[in-house]
Amino acid sequence: MGSGRNAERRWAEIIAMPFTRLADERGDPRLTNMVMLGTLLEATGALSQSHVDAALRSLVKQVRWLVLDRCALQRGRSLFQEWHEEACHAV
Repeated sequence: MGSGRNAERRWAEIIAMPFTRLADERGDPRLTNMVMLGTLLEATGALSQSHVDAALRSLVKQVRWLVLDRCALQRGRSLFQEWHEEACHAV
């Protein structure tokens, strides 16, 4: 493994979307990372929603932020689904 200079890249994709604007629409620009995370999770299937919910419950202590984070994650997931649907229809 080492420094990674010889690491093989197996998958890379760029998804450019208005994440900050979408976070603003959810109520706070600090939700940008959660919108992006939702998109990444939907694109990769890296974690199940139950694992994400468990992590949020253990890490986020304020109910307000728990609700906002869940909403932002869902918006990110929906965003990827919409993008993917459009991309498939464009082919």
